[in-house]
Amino acid sequence: MARELHQAARVLRRLAVALALAIAPPASASSSFTLDQSDLWWNPAEAGWGIQFVQQHVTIFATMFVYAQTGQPEFYVATLARTPDLADWVGPIYRTTGPWWGGAFDPAGVAESEVGTMTFHPLGTSSGRLDTTIGGVAVSKTVLRMSFANDRIAGTYVGGAKYAVASGGCAGAGAAAATASFALSGGVTASAALAVGDRVCTVPAVSYLQQGQFGRMNGAYTCANGESGEATFTNVKVAADSVAFTWRLAGSGPGYQCQFDGEFAGVLQ
Repeated sequence: MARELHQAARVLRRLAVALALAIAPPASASSSFTLDQSDLWWNPAEAGWGIQFVQQHVTIFATMFVYAQTGQPEFYVATLARTPDLADWVGPIYRTTGPWWGGAFDPAGVAESEVGTMTFHPLGTSSGRLDTTIGGVAVSKTVLRMSFANDRIAGTYVGGAKYAVASGGCAGAGAAAATASFALSGGVTASAALAVGDRVCTVPAVSYLQQGQFGRMNGAYTCANGESGEATFTNVKVAADSVAFTWRLAGSGPGYQCQFDGEFAGVLQ
């Protein structure tokens, strides 16, 4: 009995955290500011070089692997900070040298030299422009989040949502308890359902796209009240026992048209 009570308490604590995250008031910065840029980024037309971003709060540590004019590999690092207008990430680029990896490693032998500047300009959830100047040579590249495996999102997640009516005549804005459900077919997320308060909608067939650490889904939806239209789930982030995403339901119901936007966070039931 004690074990069952402990497990129930643990589930309730996780649910409370998910609800708090989902219905908390938005931060003063825009959502693009809070979107995690951590990922492996590349240009699919130029496979062979890339850059990895690891973001913690308002700092990104970047590691870039490219090639010199001789064809030999070159490795650079950069520390990027957000610009005051929240549009870009900017910082110095360093080249480092150090002891041979196969021998005794003495950190005192590591040396770094500043060789240029880096600017990353996000162009949405999954793309951006990378501008670098190294040794006086300026290069600008479009980069995308690299995807090499789809997240397997399945099950029912219980949590909370904050939402608003972006346009149209449907009623409701605020926060509410919410449930999201997903089902797999052939190893890929194939259908979804979302219940926010008394609004219950299903997406019987979704098109799933992995964009680095995030997923994206879209498909036709119908709601219990007769509303129907196009559903889009973006910034889908799944963990071992939780999921979070933003959504847009753009459609029409009995006598009205509506665009219903929101954010969901929940734990696996």
